Amino acid sequence: MTEQTSGKNENMLKSIFKFSISTWANSIINVLYVLITTRIFLPDILGALNVFSTTILTIMALACLGMDNSLFRFYNEPPEENTSKQLTFKLISIAMVLVVIFGVLATVFFYNQFSEIVIQQGSRLICALIFASVTAQVLLRFLNISYRMSFNIRKFNVQSILIQFVKLIVVFSVFISPIQIETVLVLSTVGICALMLFYVVIQRKDIVPEKIDFNFAGYRQIFKYSLFSAPLLFLININTLLTQQIIRRAINMAAVGIFSAATYFVGILVMMQGGFATYWSAYMYANYKKEQKRIINTHDFVMMFLLGAFILMVVFKDPIYVLIGSEYHDSKAFFALVLIYPILTFATETTAHGINIIKKNYLFLITYVISITINLVGSLILVEQFGLMGVAVASCVSGVCQFILLTFFGQKYYRSVENIRRTSFCVILILAVAFSVTFLKSNLFFGISMMSITVLSGLLYRTKIKVLWQMMLNKTKRRIP
Repeated sequence: MTEQTSGKNENMLKSIFKFSISTWANSIINVLYVLITTRIFLPDILGALNVFSTTILTIMALACLGMDNSLFRFYNEPPEENTSKQLTFKLISIAMVLVVIFGVLATVFFYNQFSEIVIQQGSRLICALIFASVTAQVLLRFLNISYRMSFNIRKFNVQSILIQFVKLIVVFSVFISPIQIETVLVLSTVGICALMLFYVVIQRKDIVPEKIDFNFAGYRQIFKYSLFSAPLLFLININTLLTQQIIRRAINMAAVGIFSAATYFVGILVMMQGGFATYWSAYMYANYKKEQKRIINTHDFVMMFLLGAFILMVVFKDPIYVLIGSEYHDSKAFFALVLIYPILTFATETTAHGINIIKKNYLFLITYVISITINLVGSLILVEQFGLMGVAVASCVSGVCQFILLTFFGQKYYRSVENIRRTSFCVILILAVAFSVTFLKSNLFFGISMMSITVLSGLLYRTKIKVLWQMMLNKTKRRIP
């Protein structure tokens, strides 16, 4: 490997690291959140809090109608006679109108249905809290994209960290006895709304153009892109929400809280994916024609990292679970299966961009519909006989199917995988790790299994390990006078 190539790889890693600062900080905050909430909240309270959060994200995805994705895609290519600021303002305005309409109708006429999802009883207050939080989350989503696309890394990272950190405000409910779900949800809403108002003031000059107009000439392509992007985030969140409802109705709300304990580890992976995707999506769009070799190499590095990280999480599951309250330790039996879906979703960041490049967003839609159907039908069938383990198995199967379909379509239109056999074997090893920790009850057999998988992983990516080692040596040599 030449010095020039090594330098380019290091520069890429530095760029990814800068955009990932908030991701690592948010991972620490997430661990702190888990450490506290699983000790001060009983599973039924925590289950309701998670359902509340998922409901907000689902409605938020519906209200945005994919316009957040369009802002990301067209921020640097706004319609003629429009600036990036005008594009941002117009899309935010449409989203806010939709949120207000949804919120008023729901709070006046359908509050029973919305609040029943969260606390299993009619409450206009809970419905109002849901839509106040949705408003805040939608605005913060667009404001965060504005920082991200203007490459204001420092402000982007600070804002992203604060959005995550404000979740911790719910811990103050411990000073109000007895702890009630209404109190927890009020604190959660107040925190996110206060942060939203703060950033609306701070970023008003970034999003409000000098000339305000609502002329949407030239926006047809943007709305078309939004239309096909809109269902994706909605489907992802409705999948989570319906899974929670399946668990709640088949078992109880406490079971939702226990299942959520496993998904906290999912949250760490999702945050890591977000940090990588923040940089990688922009890099792909800018360099897919001239940097295909580096893009192919990045895929292998990502797969190697995911496999190694998963092995470590499984091997050290017992120390990790010390962070979680003892009422939630039942999730240890199936947490590895729940991790399969986010791991393979992370992997598709390097295999499925061909779909975006050729602008065939509907392929994502088709794939997610298939995957979600597998998950929900599988959960409904398996939860009755196998409980939460059955739901975890359904999630695992849907994740594998989703990865296979997205990778197939992505590689059809843009090659980013050098050796599909190597990638396939890596996925098999990831599944072997999950099924070993879940179903091998003997410590001896589990230890042998992990050692075998680790050795096979090293052999599978031996050339990439050598490249990383060489990069480290080159960096050390440059530092030595």
